[in-house]
Amino acid sequence: MVKPEPEHEPLSRHLSAVSDAVVMTFDEISRLVGGLPPSAFRYPAWWANDLGGRHEQAHAWLDHGLRVVAVDLDRQVVRFSSDQNREATETIQRSKTRARTRPGASSRSRNVALWKDRL
Repeated sequence: MVKPEPEHEPLSRHLSAVSDAVVMTFDEISRLVGGLPPSAFRYPAWWANDLGGRHEQAHAWLDHGLRVVAVDLDRQVVRFSSDQNREATETIQRSKTRARTRPGASSRSRNVALWKDRL
């Protein structure tokens, strides 16, 4: 297990106690890590489950078997879920997509609706 950057260590410790799933506000996370960068509030990519590039913060959740499954920038909340729940979450996601998909609906409007359903 790779140790997260020091500023993300408090979040890592907090998430180490999560066994299934948790929803946290950006404010809760910010208090744990001493502040979030502006990009965390603007870009869903900041919350990516990707260890490459500049996403070192992802170690805080990925090292504990959690993934970000939804982020809502408007409500400023993020949902972390265990890898065991990933397949079930994706199955529910696909069935909601099929149920909601209508001719002429843009993929962006479907994606926005899906993110909101997952929180």
